[in-house]
Amino acid sequence: MTTLEKIEVMKAYAEGKKVQTRDPGSYTWVDWTAEFEPRWNWENMDYRIKPEEKYRPYNDSNEMVEDFKRRAGIATNEMFLPMIYIKSKDNGCRFLLNTFGAISVDGILFCDLLDRYTFLDGSPCGIKED
Repeated sequence: MTTLEKIEVMKAYAEGKKVQTRDPGSYTWVDWTAEFEPRWNWENMDYRIKPEEKYRPYNDSNEMVEDFKRRAGIATNEMFLPMIYIKSKDNGCRFLLNTFGAISVDGILFCDLLDRYTFLDGSPCGIKED
């Protein structure tokens, strides 16, 4: 790793971004936590900025409901829709979704849902891409 790459990792850590570490030769990265000021061990450990997960907007309300049920551990029941709350990324205002359409929910387009809202647990309102 170059000095500039090390600086980028340390700068990301100082900014509160997640950093991962692994033993040299290992394929498994793990989230790194330091209780106090970190002691970087560049000779014996590899470090990187944790890659951000990528999400895409839902294709339709059926996909959204099924994804929400899966995340929440709700058994599939065709008779009832779950109560789905979202919150604004801007101001934290919470909304209960109750009108499910083909291209939007409660008048919010699925692309705007992903960009401007999260579920109450902070997870994105979209499908995780592999």
